Amino acid sequence: MDLVPALVAGIGLPALATLIGLVVRSRDGRLRAGSRTPGASGEAEALGLAPDVLGTDATLVQFSTAYCSRCPGTARALGDLADAHDADVRHVEIDLTDDAALADRFDVRQTPTVLVLDAAGRIAGRIAGVPRTGELRTLIDDLSRRNRVPQRA
Repeated sequence: MDLVPALVAGIGLPALATLIGLVVRSRDGRLRAGSRTPGASGEAEALGLAPDVLGTDATLVQFSTAYCSRCPGTARALGDLADAHDADVRHVEIDLTDDAALADRFDVRQTPTVLVLDAAGRIAGRIAGVPRTGELRTLIDDLSRRNRVPQRA
């Protein structure tokens, strides 16, 4: 075997695979802005969520499957985050194990995937993978401020 092809195969391909893996990993768990358009119908209805299930500021909708190893930890973290905000923020978990149509409807390609719904039930943000809590807290704070009327002394 010639030296150059052997070096390309032995060093170049693993380096390329590592680079691709690092790029994919850096995007995992990142918050992407949702498409909240004024007057758009809420996604909560399409998810089958009753209005009394929604938080007054935000709702964290977690898509999971029975085979997801990272979903239980994500559910605990999101539940703790929601509990810290009382009824202002709620956490709802939806099992997609036997519901491929719902996964297609919301373009869920991996679990956990989290949708952050605003008070009107529209998608304010989307996270594929385990959420980065700092970004999620910032979005919840933004939604909370937007929905609260400042009180005068």
